[in-house]
Order: sequence, then C-alpha cells, then structure tokens
Amino acid sequence: MTRHSSGKDRGKPLPLGARINRIAGNLLDSPFIGSPLSGEAVGKVVRARRLRHRYFPNMLFGEPAWDMLLELLEAETEGRQATLTTLCEAAGIPATIARRWLNSLTAEGLVLRRPDPQNAFNERIELEPKAKRAFRRYFDDISRSDKPDAG
Repeated sequence: MTRHSSGKDRGKPLPLGARINRIAGNLLDSPFIGSPLSGEAVGKVVRARRLRHRYFPNMLFGEPAWDMLLELLEAETEGRQATLTTLCEAAGIPATIARRWLNSLTAEGLVLRRPDPQNAFNERIELEPKAKRAFRRYFDDISRSDKPDAG
C-alpha cells in the first residue's frame, strides 16, 4: 500500500521519488547480519506476495518497485538473468512504467543496468551490492522474527 502525504496534501500519493526513497530507507534501516540469502526464503516471500491476489483485488496492492526488486533477487538466487519482461510480469505493469521505476531504482543505487553483450536490444538488469546487503538484512530479520524468543 502506498503511503500518502500528510498535511494539506493528505490523501494524495507521494511522488515516485519519495516512494522510492521510503522503500530504499526501509530496506537499509535494519541491522546488518551477513547471513547468506536462501533461494527458498526468497521464493516464499515472492509466492506470498503473489498469493494475496487470489483473495484481494489487485488494485489494492501498488508496489511495483518492491515487486521488481524481489524479481531481481529471485532471478539471482535461481541463477537466471532478469529482463524487462520478467520485471513487468512480476510487478504487473507495462514496460513504459517499468522503465520509469527502473530509472528511479537505478538513481537510488539499488539496480544496475548495462548493455547485454549478446543482444544489443536487451540490457542486463541486476541488483547493486547496496540492495543485496539490504535484502540480506531484511531476510535475516524475517528469519529471526519466525523464531520464538528464548527469554
């Protein structure tokens, strides 16, 4: 769900850059613990996000940047290359909107885009090290929250 502006602009969605900043800030706020990412854990999060569309209207969930980041992470853990097409499918958005989100994610230092040496019409899209570290912390926090307190 998109956070909205406060004050006189209450109820209006935040601009794209502000939403990306909020998402990036949330990713980077958790404490660092250098555990490896589990493809199984990533897959669970991705499946859970997709499963909710069976039960609730799609229009309720508008987080294309997060869906794109998760797709990039899942592609990496599976050893495959993410493409603009797979990012569009993961986020449920057209290519024009996906490109805008990619530009914002790139500007935030979360995504790396470079030409594909094997196909001049494609580009390689992958997570920047900053995003990978943030995901490690995120998934570590998730795994810790699944464990009962030993107090």
